[in-house]
Amino acid sequence: MSGPLVAPGELRTVADLAFLGADSRADELEIDLHEVKWVAPAGVVALLAQCLGAQRAGRRAAVRLPRDPAVLAYFDRIGMYDELVVNGWSVAPGARAPAAYRIHHHVPVMRITDFAELEEMGIRLEGVLRAAGLASLIEPIFTVASELSGNARDHGSDCYAVLQTHTGRTSGTPGVHLAVADFGPGFAANLRPVLGDLPPEECIARAFEEGITSRAEPYRGYGLHHVALAIGAIPGATLDIASGGGLVSLSNSRMQASPFAHLPFTVASAYFPVPLLDTEVGHGAAPER
Repeated sequence: MSGPLVAPGELRTVADLAFLGADSRADELEIDLHEVKWVAPAGVVALLAQCLGAQRAGRRAAVRLPRDPAVLAYFDRIGMYDELVVNGWSVAPGARAPAAYRIHHHVPVMRITDFAELEEMGIRLEGVLRAAGLASLIEPIFTVASELSGNARDHGSDCYAVLQTHTGRTSGTPGVHLAVADFGPGFAANLRPVLGDLPPEECIARAFEEGITSRAEPYRGYGLHHVALAIGAIPGATLDIASGGGLVSLSNSRMQASPFAHLPFTVASAYFPVPLLDTEVGHGAAPER
């Protein structure tokens, strides 16, 4: 029997989630985050999606929490700690994070199962962006968030979503990070029969370039094409999406597709650069780009 899935020290990007593709146990899923010192929103939703997918398949899911207090604090503030505990996925829950650890404006973990919750996410997203002084980004980010979440629900029944802004003062470039993940099998697996069993990365690319869908309803797939247009319209914005063994990255209206670890779900991570933010600064708990 194989051992737990051991996470690398940082889960900053979709590419860092390749370790989740080594899940081969038939009876249980065990994820070891003990040495993790940095988790971005894409890591949050992907880890939860993997656990949810295992649970739906009748498998036991368990997560060994990070030992780094700053990461535990981040899990607490972003809502991941509660989601792990309430679903029974946490191994030996740690102490609640100190209130001194704070992150910038954010929409905490949301599990979206119906249209009403999708609307609620939009309302929260608008409030967060206005509070951060980013009202000009509401329309493009809402387009990306709603279409990615709608697509995830189509191909996984429900999904997790997180939005977070970063000040850029402690590290990296300031910006807005949005991440969405379904619990599987993901839309690449559903598109392959429609596209003649093309490689997963080509299926993903064509869905965003041409609005191709596995659904019969007219215009159903055009939302993903709108996502690509929204990302391409903002200089420096990026989108990374992995599903079923393929990875597609979009930036500056250019798309790159490549094989990737076979994730049993879809995870999408969008980044929007913004000017340096002057409001509340995080204290080490929030991973920044």
